[in-house]
Amino acid sequence: MRRWRRERTLSSDCRASFRRASRIDRRDPLPHVWLGRCDFTEPPEAFAREEQLRDALKNMERALEVDPASREGRYWKARTLTRLGGNRNLNEALELFEGLVEDDPLYEDVMRRLLGAHAEQGSLPDYVGVLEAAARATTSDPVLTFRYADALRLSGNTSRAEAMLRGLRERYRDFAPGWVDYTLALTLFEMGEVEDGTTRYLDAITFMKYPAVARAMWEDAIWAANLTQMARFRRVETVEDYANFLRGFWKEKDPTKTTVDNEVIAIHYDRLRVAEQNHLMAGFRAVWNNPDDQGWLHLPPTYDIEAPFNDMGLIYIRWGEADEVAFTHEIEIDNMSWMYEEKGQRPRMIFHFEQHPLGGGWRFVPTPGPGEYAASRVSMDPKFGMLLYGVDQQSLSFLVEDANQDLRVGLTQSGYIPEIEVEPLTIYNDEASFKAPDGMTRYEAYWAFPVIELITQKTLDEGEAIVTVNISLFTSDFQQEVYRNTRQMRVPIGPGVGPDMISIDQEVMTVAPGNYTLALSFSDQEGFRRQDQEIPIIVRNYPEEGLHISDVEIAFTVVEGEQGRFAKGGYMVTPLPTRVYQQNQPVLIYFGIYGLRKDEYGATRYRTSYRIDPGAGEQGSLGRVRIGGRTATRQQAGGVEVVLDEESGIFNDVVETMAISLEDSSFRMYRLRITVEDLVAGTRTVSQTFFRVNRVR
Repeated sequence: MRRWRRERTLSSDCRASFRRASRIDRRDPLPHVWLGRCDFTEPPEAFAREEQLRDALKNMERALEVDPASREGRYWKARTLTRLGGNRNLNEALELFEGLVEDDPLYEDVMRRLLGAHAEQGSLPDYVGVLEAAARATTSDPVLTFRYADALRLSGNTSRAEAMLRGLRERYRDFAPGWVDYTLALTLFEMGEVEDGTTRYLDAITFMKYPAVARAMWEDAIWAANLTQMARFRRVETVEDYANFLRGFWKEKDPTKTTVDNEVIAIHYDRLRVAEQNHLMAGFRAVWNNPDDQGWLHLPPTYDIEAPFNDMGLIYIRWGEADEVAFTHEIEIDNMSWMYEEKGQRPRMIFHFEQHPLGGGWRFVPTPGPGEYAASRVSMDPKFGMLLYGVDQQSLSFLVEDANQDLRVGLTQSGYIPEIEVEPLTIYNDEASFKAPDGMTRYEAYWAFPVIELITQKTLDEGEAIVTVNISLFTSDFQQEVYRNTRQMRVPIGPGVGPDMISIDQEVMTVAPGNYTLALSFSDQEGFRRQDQEIPIIVRNYPEEGLHISDVEIAFTVVEGEQGRFAKGGYMVTPLPTRVYQQNQPVLIYFGIYGLRKDEYGATRYRTSYRIDPGAGEQGSLGRVRIGGRTATRQQAGGVEVVLDEESGIFNDVVETMAISLEDSSFRMYRLRITVEDLVAGTRTVSQTFFRVNRVR
C-alpha cells in the first residue's frame, strides 16, 4: 500500500508540473500530451480504466487544439482511441496513424500501431490489398515494402513476408536497423523457425538504432518481467542502454547461460502467440466484474490490470502449459484450476479462475468454490476436499493464503524447465580472489566432481572420460559478458576408482572488482550427464593503500612451483572445492597479505595468528592442534590459537601457506580465523573461513 501511495503522490506532483507548464506557454501542446500520458499509463484506481482513458483523450484533444500537427498529440490520441475500442474510435485512430505514417514512417512505432488497428477493426485484408497494389507500383520504396511485409505477417502469409523481409534486409542494409530484424524474427517464430528467429531477434538488439524498437520489444517482454527488471527499464535512456538492457533481460532468463543460443526467447514468443489466440481480455477489468468480490486476493505489483490478456494469459505467458487442468461441468459459473508441479527451482503452484456473469473474462479467485466446484480439484490437493461439505472461516483463510502465495510467485517470476533427459553431474564449488595489478582482482573459480559418476563401459575401455566445461562471467544484471571460455577436462578412468576420488580443476579470471554471476556448464562427452550452474559472486577490491588479506584458499596440496594450471605466488596450489578433509589429513591453506608498510630501513615487519574454533552447536573435543609445526597452547572459549613469531621482509605484498594438523580432534566443522598485524603501521586485519573433517567410523 505504501508503494501505491508513493506512486500516486509522484503522479500528482508530475500532473501539477505539467499543468503549470501548460499555463506558462499556452502554445506548447506537450504539457497536455504528458498529462494525457499520465492517465494512459498510470495504474487505474479501483479498476476505473475506461474513465481514465477518457480523461487521457480529453488531454490529447486539448493538445491538438493548441497544435493540430503535433505528432505526439496525434500518436497518443490514436493509441487512446485504439484502447477504448469501438468502430468509431478505431476509424479515427486509423486516420491518425495513417497520417503519422505519411509524415514520418519511422516515427515511434506508428507502422506497427496502424497494422494493429486494422487487425482489430477487421480491415486488415483490405489494407493488405491496398499495400500490395502500392508495392507493385513502386518497387524501390523500402518503407512500403516493409509495411507490406509486416501486413502479410499479421494476415498469416508468413512465408511471403519472410522472403520480402530477407530481401529488404539484404538490399537496404541501413534501412530501419532493428525494426526489420525484429519483424523478421517475429515472422520466423510464427513459422516455427526457432533457431533462425532467435538469431534475428538478437541481431535486432545488436543493430538497433531507434528506441522505439526497444520499447516495442519490451511491450512483448514485460509480461515475463519482475519488478527489478521493470525498474531497470524505466531508467534506460540511450539506444545503447536499451540494447544492453534487452540482452541482459533475456540472458538472465536463459537456463544455459554459457551458450550463445537462448531458447527462452522463442519459447516466450510461442507462449505470447498462444495467449493472443486464446487468452485475450474482453473489455476492461473493473470492480463490478471481479469474481473475487470479497477481496481475498492480494495481487503483486507486477499484476497489470491494464494487461490485454486475461488472468489465464498472464500465467500462461510466464509458465506455459499447466501440468494438470480441472474444471466442473454443468455448474452455474464457468470455473477452472491450473496446477504446475514442482520442477527444478519452480515450486508447486495452483491457480483458480472464474468468469464473472457480467463479463471480464477469466479472472483469479481464491478457491475453487464450495461444493461441487471442488470435486475435480481433490486430485490436485486433498485439502480442497473440505470445500465439498462447507468450510469454516479459519480453514478458508488458510486456503486463501495458499492462493496468495502461489500468485506472489506466479506473477513475479517466470520460467522454462528444459526437458533434458540426462543424469545430473554432482559438482562441488569454491572460490577465492587475490590482488592483481592495476586495480584488478584475480578471481579463481574451483570445482570438483566424483570420478565414479563418469564410469561407463566406454570410458573404462578408453581409460578416460572427457568433460566439456563452459565458463561465462556476467555482470550482475547480465547486460555484459566479461569472460567466456570453453575447454575439456580429460579424467583418467581405471578399475581402481573409488567412491571418494574426485577430479579437480579451476578457472582464473582477472576482472574489475564488483558483483557478477558466474555461469558454469559441465557435460560428459557421451551426453549422459550434464549440470548447469549460476553462482552470484562478489569479486573483492584490494586497494593499494591499507592492510588487506585475500580470500583464504582451502587446498588439497601446496608445493613449490611456478608452472602449470594451479601455479601462483611461487607455489602449485591444488584447490579443494569440497572443503572436506579426511581425519588425520593436514588442512592446507594459501592466502595473500597486501599493503604492508616499510620502516625507515625499507623493511616490513608483521605477525600472523591463527585461531581454530569448532562449528557452532557441535559436540566433540579438540585434541592436540598443530599450526605451522607449532602446538596450539592458548585455549579460549572452546577454541585454540597460535601466534607465530614476528616476520620481516622487503615486499609490501606477500603470500603465506600453512599446514594445520587437528590429529585426534573429533568435531566435523571448524572455523579458521587469521589475524595479521602490521608492526610498522600499527594496523591489523582479519579474515576467516571454514572447512570440514570427516571422522573415520
